[in-house]
Amino acid sequence: MVRTIITLSEQDKKWLDNFSQSRRQSTAETIRMAIRHFKGQVQKKSYKECLAMTAGIWKNGKKDANKYVKSLREEWGK
Repeated sequence: MVRTIITLSEQDKKWLDNFSQSRRQSTAETIRMAIRHFKGQVQKKSYKECLAMTAGIWKNGKKDANKYVKSLREEWGK
């Protein structure tokens, strides 16, 4: 692990300390837990955004998905 320094308001530091104490864990562990949670939320959001952007991409029926995939694979083989 690496160490880092962050600057917090007094109010945030007090909240962080109280929250950590109520969970019987170190402040550092609380911060690590929060970062893991935040990363998970961002990754879920990115995945959902990707799905939303590509939803219905084949519904117009103008392309045959099998032919399209085959053509891509042929390009890779070149």
